[in-house]
Formats: sequence, C-alpha cells, structure tokens
Amino acid sequence: MATAQQEAAGVSWSVKDWVSFDDAYAEFSSKHPMLGLPAGEWGPLNLRRTLGTQLVERGVAVKLPSRKWIAHRARFGPVLFELLTAEPARIVEQARARQAGGHAGGQP
Repeated sequence: MATAQQEAAGVSWSVKDWVSFDDAYAEFSSKHPMLGLPAGEWGPLNLRRTLGTQLVERGVAVKLPSRKWIAHRARFGPVLFELLTAEPARIVEQARARQAGGHAGGQP
C-alpha cells in the first residue's frame, strides 16, 4: 500500500512497474556507458549510498523493511540520468559565470 506522500507524487504502485534496484542499475549502466558507472555488486551499493535519498524522494526507488531496494521500471533511468548529469552541468555553468565576470583561474 502506498503512503499519502507516494500517492501525491503520482507514482504507480503496480507490481509490474517495479524491479530490483540492482537490476534497474545494471540496465541503466549498460545503456549509458558514457557515464562510466561501475558494473558488479559495488556499483548499485555505492549509488544507494550517494544518491539513494534523492532517488527515494523523487519516487523512483524504495527501501523496503527487509533492507532490499526496488526501483520504478520506467522512471528510474530518466531520474538517475538527471541526477548524475545535473551537478556537472551546474559546475560548468558556475565556471562560465566566473569567466564572464572576469575572474581568472576559476577563483571568485
């Protein structure tokens, strides 16, 4: 049963829409080799440590009471791609802003 917060987020809770987190990660990393995500058991574990909270907040991953994780089949990939590429894009934008402002050497 979904919580009120999960229902408000408009996340589908049909069993067929969810897969194991590790399977979703393996599929994503194989489709996006340019991101350099590591294969094997440590890749999903490290991803859960670094972005797990954000993935849960966005409704694409759930940590079950059994400590297992599941991921939404359709939404996991697009949200993860956004999370992985947003920070580098923000850093590039900040660097461009510093250069436009006349700051040399990347220092404000």
